[in-house]
Amino acid sequence: MLKISELAGRIGLSAHTIRFYEKHGLIEASERSESGYRLYSAADVNRKMAELEAMQKVLSRLLDNCDGGLENATHCSILEVLDNGGLATTGRVN
Repeated sequence: MLKISELAGRIGLSAHTIRFYEKHGLIEASERSESGYRLYSAADVNRKMAELEAMQKVLSRLLDNCDGGLENATHCSILEVLDNGGLATTGRVN
């Protein structure tokens, strides 16, 4: 089990960023120690990193296919996909 500072060192993020992710439901500690420290297992790290990498791939594909142009944001393909629930942690665009 890893404490938050150990996890931060392994994945190259600050402990503050990991707490932010936890606060917003992007990552969850497996358990807490008796003294209240967040503890993360290797499986927690590998699973969450895989989800985030899949999300990054989807966002990159969306960016590559963005209509862009000089028009305002009344039609944005990225927002359209997100509004329709098309961004999933599976890495697929619906």
